[in-house]
Amino acid sequence: MKYYFSRLGEIFAAIISYMFFHEVGHFLFATALGLDPSFVVTEQSGIAGFTMAAIGVSAGSTTLIAHVFSLLGATILPLMVAISMFAYGLKTENNTFVNIAEVYLILIMINLIPFRGLEGSDGNMLWKVFS
Repeated sequence: MKYYFSRLGEIFAAIISYMFFHEVGHFLFATALGLDPSFVVTEQSGIAGFTMAAIGVSAGSTTLIAHVFSLLGATILPLMVAISMFAYGLKTENNTFVNIAEVYLILIMINLIPFRGLEGSDGNMLWKVFS
């Protein structure tokens, strides 16, 4: 029973820290592209009609390329953090870091599913930019 609760704590820590790095990824990439972003809290319709709160980066009017690369920042930064935690966990034999990295990778994959409310739904913009 003790392991079950410690695993839930790892999952909770992973989800909260993933959300932080996800939004910071948006912010950093938008800043690097000169978009002067600011954090906003919005309410948007999510998957299957559920309403969810979203914290995002509002950058005003952007070019398509800038928008795509600021979206990619939300995947690239958490992926870099996950790889770092996974490598550190393996090197030090600390399963907590490995477990959190696994949750990060799962969340990244879920976020890339092409459903409205997830960033995978903006994947058609990638084709426009890179084709």
